[in-house]
Amino acid sequence: MTISKIYIHQDIADYPLVATVCDRIHHLPVHIVQDPRAVYEPLTSTGIEGIQGGKEVLSLTRNKGAFVKECPGTREYACCCYKILHIGTFWTMDCSYCILQAYFHPPVLQFIVNRDDLLSDLNELFNTPGIHRVGAGEFTDSMIWEPWTDTSQLLVPAFAKQHRAVLELKSKTIAMDASKPLEHNRKTICAWSLNTPKVIKEEERRTAFLQARFEAAATCEAWGYPLAFHFDPMVIYDGCEKEYESVIHALFSHVRPESVVWISLGTFQFIPALKPNV
Repeated sequence: MTISKIYIHQDIADYPLVATVCDRIHHLPVHIVQDPRAVYEPLTSTGIEGIQGGKEVLSLTRNKGAFVKECPGTREYACCCYKILHIGTFWTMDCSYCILQAYFHPPVLQFIVNRDDLLSDLNELFNTPGIHRVGAGEFTDSMIWEPWTDTSQLLVPAFAKQHRAVLELKSKTIAMDASKPLEHNRKTICAWSLNTPKVIKEEERRTAFLQARFEAAATCEAWGYPLAFHFDPMVIYDGCEKEYESVIHALFSHVRPESVVWISLGTFQFIPALKPNV
């Protein structure tokens, strides 16, 4: 992650996590702001220039709403009943097809620091009857924040102590080292988005290579974590069937089938608002 500016909302300036993040990115000046527009207004460019500019701006803020939300689903399809854990927004990678590029206006890296409220919402979930599947990768990549925030060191032990929910940490990175020493009780699932080498090279810029994702998965398997994988989106092109088949064979040459709790398939979604960003 290449950060050129850090903005801190005034009402959370004295939070311990803010000091930790600023200490780890100590070479940059810090701007304390009262109005969120002070963060957004400099990002006036549209299209790909605005998106790339937002990936270099880090805003530390407080979430005033719920941390655990129901997956919105759709009216046309059966909902997966996934629950979204809101830890931050946006990402540093450059996947041309990502529908979230048209979702954030303007785009900016935003990380939420009021962790006591997050844990309070999780404890409420843990005491709610039923089995809950929770993911932190809906509005951001689950693991891009690891070098600065120790997010997994907060979440993995919290989930390990209860028996009603599992946490999925989905990523296109290989930033998993912080998860090694943690007691996870198999309540955290390490997950990766997968695609063919062609799609990764041409469309998933600034992400980890496929082989690196496999090796990270094998490492997490050795640490006892359950695994999950997501082919999302699957892209149709000449020869794609054989290439996806090769990815599956390569996957199971690195990890055991019994370590995999689920594999999902997603279709290619390309809304008109994404055209300027390709």
